[in-house]
Amino acid sequence: MISKASRRDATQLTGGRMRLARLVLNGFKSFADTTEFRFDSPLTGVVGPNGCGKSNVVDAVKWVLGERSAKSLRGGAMMDVIFAGSASRKPAGMASVILVFENPKMAEFLQRSEASPELVEAEEFGDEPEDGEVIRREAVRDRVLPVDSDEVQVERRLWADGRSEYLVNAKKVRLRDIRELFLDTGIGNDAYCIIEQGKVDAMLRAQPVERRTILEEAAGVARFRSRKHEAARKLDLAERHLVAVREQLIGVERRLRIVRGQAEKAKKFQLLEDRRRGLRRAVSFEQYHELREQLVGLTNQVTSLEERRRHVTVQLETTEQQRLDADSDRAQKLDRRHSLEQTQLESVGVERQCQQRLEFLEGARAENLAAAETEAQRIAAMKIKLSELSASLEDALALTAAAEAQVTEAEQAAASASRERAVASEKLSESEQEIRRRSDTASGVERERARAAGRLAAMDERVPLLNEEVKRLTMRVESLQQELTTLEAQRATELNSRHVAELEIERLHAQLQAEASAVEAVGDRQAEAMARLSSRREERSSLESRLRLLDEMASMGEGLDEAVKRILAQRQNYAWFAGMLGDLIETDSEHAPFIESALGEDLQMLLVGTHTDLESAVDSIRSQEGRVRMGAIDMPFSPAAARPDMQGVEPLVHAVRCSNELKSLVQSLLGDAFVVESLAMALRLAAGEFRGATLVSRCGAMVDHRGQIHMTGARALRSGVLARRVERGELEAAIGAISIEISMAEGDLSGLTEESKIAAARHREADESMKVAMRSRLDAQYQADRLEQLGSRVRHDRDRTELERHEADRRLREIDTERSDGAAKVASLDRLLADERAAIALATEAASGTRHAVEMSNELLSSARTKVGESGALLQGRQRERRLLENSFDEAKLQDADLQSEAERRAERSEDLARQQAHAESQKLAAAERQSAAAAQVEIVAAQLEQAVQLAEQLSEALRVVRDEASRVERDHSSVEMDRRESEVRRESIEESTLTELSIDLSTGYVDYMVERSAEGFMTPDREAASREAEQLRDEIKSLGNVNMEAIDELAQLEGKNEELAKQVGDIDQARAGLNELVVKLDDVSRRKFKETFEAVRERFAGNDGMFRRLFGGGSADLYLIPMENGEIDWLESGVEIRAKPPGKEPRVISQLSGGEKTMTAVALLMAIFRSRPSPFCILDEVDAALDEANVERFTKALPPFLDRSHFIIITHHKRTMQACHELHGVTMAERGVSRRVTV
Repeated sequence: MISKASRRDATQLTGGRMRLARLVLNGFKSFADTTEFRFDSPLTGVVGPNGCGKSNVVDAVKWVLGERSAKSLRGGAMMDVIFAGSASRKPAGMASVILVFENPKMAEFLQRSEASPELVEAEEFGDEPEDGEVIRREAVRDRVLPVDSDEVQVERRLWADGRSEYLVNAKKVRLRDIRELFLDTGIGNDAYCIIEQGKVDAMLRAQPVERRTILEEAAGVARFRSRKHEAARKLDLAERHLVAVREQLIGVERRLRIVRGQAEKAKKFQLLEDRRRGLRRAVSFEQYHELREQLVGLTNQVTSLEERRRHVTVQLETTEQQRLDADSDRAQKLDRRHSLEQTQLESVGVERQCQQRLEFLEGARAENLAAAETEAQRIAAMKIKLSELSASLEDALALTAAAEAQVTEAEQAAASASRERAVASEKLSESEQEIRRRSDTASGVERERARAAGRLAAMDERVPLLNEEVKRLTMRVESLQQELTTLEAQRATELNSRHVAELEIERLHAQLQAEASAVEAVGDRQAEAMARLSSRREERSSLESRLRLLDEMASMGEGLDEAVKRILAQRQNYAWFAGMLGDLIETDSEHAPFIESALGEDLQMLLVGTHTDLESAVDSIRSQEGRVRMGAIDMPFSPAAARPDMQGVEPLVHAVRCSNELKSLVQSLLGDAFVVESLAMALRLAAGEFRGATLVSRCGAMVDHRGQIHMTGARALRSGVLARRVERGELEAAIGAISIEISMAEGDLSGLTEESKIAAARHREADESMKVAMRSRLDAQYQADRLEQLGSRVRHDRDRTELERHEADRRLREIDTERSDGAAKVASLDRLLADERAAIALATEAASGTRHAVEMSNELLSSARTKVGESGALLQGRQRERRLLENSFDEAKLQDADLQSEAERRAERSEDLARQQAHAESQKLAAAERQSAAAAQVEIVAAQLEQAVQLAEQLSEALRVVRDEASRVERDHSSVEMDRRESEVRRESIEESTLTELSIDLSTGYVDYMVERSAEGFMTPDREAASREAEQLRDEIKSLGNVNMEAIDELAQLEGKNEELAKQVGDIDQARAGLNELVVKLDDVSRRKFKETFEAVRERFAGNDGMFRRLFGGGSADLYLIPMENGEIDWLESGVEIRAKPPGKEPRVISQLSGGEKTMTAVALLMAIFRSRPSPFCILDEVDAALDEANVERFTKALPPFLDRSHFIIITHHKRTMQACHELHGVTMAERGVSRRVTV
């Protein structure tokens, strides 16, 4: 920080105006440490050798003022501004630059400009500003910078992770705020408060049109040109968008005409469908109500039968339990006899085992005594081995101690050699530092020499480049002429393409109408096919529901006894099982009920392969509860009595189909069973010729072979096991036939669907072709207009290129005069470089001797370390030998202990074997006693077993009677249960069909329907009439053909889209008008600003007191615009040319001047531009590099008139410029890669 007195003195130098006080850098490029530059004098110089970082000071000022181009900062990326590290320093984590301005109060209030969108840019990175405004343009009017503070600090920070922020007086702001802060001050990274050598070079190389851009930048017109180009681009996009929107509008209007008709048909469809759904709802709920009532009655019957079945079941269970108890008692007696017999056999076996055990123990005792003698001999040998190992271990300990002494001596020698090498290495390091210092100096000279040689080579290369430029411009003129001819031909082609597209549009419009009619016709046929397919699917669904019911009843074993069900469920456990009779015979639906009546419970007969297997089969199911009938397939056939043939009497055996093996059994069961017309006929025949036969009447009554009558309801007959199997086969056949019809219908529908897709595809293809043709027409029109504009531009480029070619010819003649100065400078630098290299050679020779001493020390150290390694290896070997002996000694001790333990175990084993011999003798005597007792018990148990068998046979006969009663109750229950399930299936079918067709859940809505039904005035619908009306409505709906239900919503969407597109067309037209108006306004503003700036710069450059006369000490110059090809001056397009007349010479354009004259003229123009846009400070970066002594003196004398409003910071190498400065700051790089400020 500087004192208040120093600040007051500096303020007086600038008349109490705002000024740049200091610059602080931290981590920016090569300034790794915090570095501060104070600017307390009107002319401040920054000096230092090449490559030390002087230009980084300029880059820092540009960066903190908002520069966002890494290339402008001489880097590849913005992260390059952060200190990248050096050989001895780590990279920095942040770069920071602070500009400190003095901002004193003014005597008068300032009139500030408003920050308009074209003057400031949006922030692209950085955090949001903190709460509380720092910059207040309206509130602070008595200071140049709109911040109510005597000192304003502007800071920019960038972190290595990419974060960035701007601060004003330590408060976060945006880049936009930075731009507003310096608005109207002339300060900015793109302003002419910073004049670099690059701007001078650009002025020298620039052609008239390029030189114009420099003045446009000074006038602030560049942003208007950019906005004009952006507006032109937006206008072009608006034109394209307008074409696309109008095309969409045409397509939407065409689609609207089609969709309106479809929407009317869809609305009519909705009315008819709503009425049909209402009728179907009423009919479905009535059917559902009727089925629920039926289910209530059937459920009551099922409950009554279940109560009766429970009573019979209890009786059956009691009888079965008694029979089971008798069987259990019989089994226990039988098991007791088997157990006693087994005890006899086991006692004999135990006696034999005891005798064998005694013989084995005698042999084991003899073997154990022999092994004990062998163990005693091994123990004596182990004692001798232990004494030998102890002596060897003492010798190994002595050798190890000697090896440790050798290692200690070798390590002391190695430490002495290491100290000698360190002394020699330090001397070598000092010599090498001297060599590096000399090499750095030589490198600096070599870089300067390369730079001068590069300039000379660049001038040598410039001549062929200029020749090439002339050729290129000539070829460019010819190319532009050819391009112009091509564009005119292309425009004619596009106009012809537009005409062809219009003819194609007319043809496609007619094709589109024909394809639309074809799509509608195919849609009608498709709707009829879908209706037929739906009807057949409903029919198949109904049959499949019945089939599922039959499958469910079969899987649950409906109509079968519980014992039969259990055996069928476990059939895989019975190898004898050959099937149930009811599953092995076939018949037709007409005879199935009669066969079931005739066979009765024989249908549940479980069959075995042969009659010899019956006994084992009965034993395997004896533990099953309930009654089971069993028979053998090879049961012998007993011929029935001969019966006369009579009309109305049909043998049932002829209606049965079965395998050949089963025919004998079927014949024995049904050979004497017949179907008769009535019960009366059956009774008459049973009393006469058919006595003893089984007669079944077609009404369901049956007279058995004993003359007893059995009545079975018709419904029960239809629900029998055999009848259900027959019905299931018929259902599968019917479902298969309907499935074939459905497959054919689906094939027809698929064909129609494919035909519909093809027709729709043709319609879409025609529609797409129409769109393509319309786009082709619009594109052709657009291309024709575009080619006309391109042709105009190409003509303009051709004329401008012709002027550039003439300028290149004149520049070629000026190159030779600039080469001689460069050659002399290269020769001087070569001499200086040779001196430095000689000094480096002497220092290298001195370092060579020191390096030899270091190498000798290294050899001694290596030898000592080798001896240390050898001694260490010997020590390790001795230690290994000692460890091996110690391990062997320990192992021998363990083996000796094991042998002692084994001898003790042998003695204990001998005692144990003696005890086992005594125990075996006692077991042998006990087994003989048990055998005698078991023989007496066997005779007693045999008598008890005979009594238990007789009781079991009596209870089995009682159980058969109870089972017959239970079977009759089960058949009645199965019949009623089947009716109830059929009603449930019908109810579920109605629920499913209603849910599928109408999306109505009958079970959920039934309560609400019953409320409606019980309401006063409710009329029960006529189901037949309602069904007929629903079918009529279905036919009427079918007659509508293919209905597009989405047409209603699509119509609303299209109408909305039509309005939106129409609005878009209006908005785009309005935007076009606004963009055209904006282009005109931008041209007017650009023309005015450029004219004002051009005239101001022209006066300050070429006037009587202009910068040209000041720098040259006389002469004259002019700055003028080159007329366009029509001979007029265009303030928006005309190139800028400079004509100069140095003292004593003829007037010439700038390209015809000598090198020094061109540089002085360019500097004069840049200073004139700065004069027209003054700022509190100006940075001049090596602008005097190409000037000689006299020109530098004139340049420095031209600066004092600017000091009334500005102070200058000059980056320079020139001594005269340094002498003109009031204060100097030095920049050096004592540490490679790190810049420092030094006081000069």
